[in-house]
Amino acid sequence: SGTTGFGSIASAGTTGMPKRKQASVVEMLEYVKSLNIDPIREADMLWIAEEAFNAPLPPGWTEHQDEQCRVYFHNSSTGESTWKHPMDDLFREIVDYQRRVVEVGGFWQIEDEIAEQEENIRKDLADWMELFSEDGEKFFYNKHTEESRFDDPRMAVYHVLYARIKMVARMKERFPILARQPRPEEPTEAEKELRRRREEDREHYM
Repeated sequence: SGTTGFGSIASAGTTGMPKRKQASVVEMLEYVKSLNIDPIREADMLWIAEEAFNAPLPPGWTEHQDEQCRVYFHNSSTGESTWKHPMDDLFREIVDYQRRVVEVGGFWQIEDEIAEQEENIRKDLADWMELFSEDGEKFFYNKHTEESRFDDPRMAVYHVLYARIKMVARMKERFPILARQPRPEEPTEAEKELRRRREEDREHYM
């Protein structure tokens, strides 16, 4: 697959984010760099920048402009406002994922991490209960922290998780050979012991 140029990133778009979509090539270059991508040496990562640039906002977030027409994002649930898109941190992690996949020669490390994240999310969100107030208004209560809120805390968490899973699936489409690489055999106990002794010897003699 061919690399994506800045022009197509800047002109591509979905509804709901008009000003962010009208970035110039210079602004797009800065955005690519803000995701920790070197646009010259790492042109094969521009697809991640395109996905990030067009990423829908998580539940509870809306896009606004200040008096100087600068775009910012606001979370109505927490009252937080920020200049950066709330999904940008995730896409920086995706950039790191691609580097690691290429370095280790497969996806098994990333898959294990996502499986662990999914399990931790499932455990954390199990503490939230859906309740109704006396006047019939639905709210969410955390039986562990005793926090109450009107928006469903699970929605935003799963939005990010599913975006992560989707991006890894697209990465596999771009690296089909690496996606097919089998997980390396786990070292036996004897091999682990031998490795441990070698490390001890190295520390002892160095």
